[in-house]
Amino acid sequence: MHIFLGGADPAEVSFRAPGAFHQARWMAKAIYSLKLFLFQHQFSLTTNEKTSVKELAVFVSLVYVRFWHEAPLGRKAPMNDVQFLELLTSYPNRTIVKAARDTFSRHLWYFSEILVGLSFFDDRIGTDVRTQMVANLQIPASSESAKRLDSPLEPLSANGLASCVTQRTAALFDVLALNGKMKAQDFLTKDLAEWNDDPSYQELKTAASTMNDTAVRAIAMMQQYNSSLTKNKEQKQYLLRLVERHRKQYPTCAKSTLLNTGSEQHRW
Repeated sequence: MHIFLGGADPAEVSFRAPGAFHQARWMAKAIYSLKLFLFQHQFSLTTNEKTSVKELAVFVSLVYVRFWHEAPLGRKAPMNDVQFLELLTSYPNRTIVKAARDTFSRHLWYFSEILVGLSFFDDRIGTDVRTQMVANLQIPASSESAKRLDSPLEPLSANGLASCVTQRTAALFDVLALNGKMKAQDFLTKDLAEWNDDPSYQELKTAASTMNDTAVRAIAMMQQYNSSLTKNKEQKQYLLRLVERHRKQYPTCAKSTLLNTGSEQHRW
């Protein structure tokens, strides 16, 4: 990417045959678009193909790559989603914007009532927005907890994060730490300038910093699954006990585990 944008000295640039690197699959199209542009003289591309490859490579380099690299940072994700959508509004190629916006709108995990709480630990969020977030913790939760928004917030701004906060958001604190809701009260009742000096805030912030994108998506999916089965608290407890028992019985999804467990049951 640095080479594509012209920031590298050609004399210091060398290319080698690619080897096996499984994580590259997540950026395969982006990587190949950059390579196609850099080595276009070795291919027979039409004018339209060259233009398309260039437009994709420019979008990846100037817009997409930063947010892709920061995707594992859970506590920055809500604000990054806002910034990404804001950046799309001013990007000149509207065809790419429509495709990116339509696709990204299906993955707005961090605008849910619970996961938006990660913004409490994002130092980039302004004082006015965080103050509103704290106040909104008193708003009754919606009747249904959506795993994500159906469409981006309008107008796009950090203020939109505060509008997603409700009483349900406090559930995130218990996810981050044991008795997290009680610990959160230690700093939520203080002035925002004192948060960084509060031990409870630091503990929850550290937990939020180590929570990656995969973990928060799993939380969102579990919330949706849990709510879809039953709303009865007693039945939910039975369900959790059943899941716990199943995990002990089948600790892995390996075929050998399933066969061995089945053999033991058959002997009984």
